[in-house]
Amino acid sequence: MSDTVEHPQTSFQSIVDALLVELVVSRVTLRLDIPGRNFPAVAEAVAVDVDPIIQDESLDQRNAPTAQWIIARKEILVQPNCETAEPRPPAALIEVYGVRAQMLAPVMGEDAVIGWVSVHETRGQRNWTAHEVDAIRKAALAVEALCASEAAHL
Repeated sequence: MSDTVEHPQTSFQSIVDALLVELVVSRVTLRLDIPGRNFPAVAEAVAVDVDPIIQDESLDQRNAPTAQWIIARKEILVQPNCETAEPRPPAALIEVYGVRAQMLAPVMGEDAVIGWVSVHETRGQRNWTAHEVDAIRKAALAVEALCASEAAHL
């Protein structure tokens, strides 16, 4: 057994990579609340021919209606059709990145949302299954465990 702690960035990437493969989706991102930034994507996995969004910090993540919803409710948001979804996803997510369906799972730190895992489908609407909702829940819990472990080592 190693005495070294795995770098969290590597672990975060492993979580989003695994979720992309398990759910066969277009994109998976992990956004965390980093001081001085607006919930940037710290890890991303994309399917072939899907544009990454990790470099784009132009969207006001904190004030997006979808983010506000998960921050307030601390629940998974499931949106099978982003065109008609409430709360409304950011327009750029649909118009620029082609997201047609999505799920967002809050990442909790104590009693507050410190980020979220997003699963995007660009090929069309998608009726998310109970298995898929459970998979994003488990991914968010894995991120929470890594964040707690890192905090304990500080």
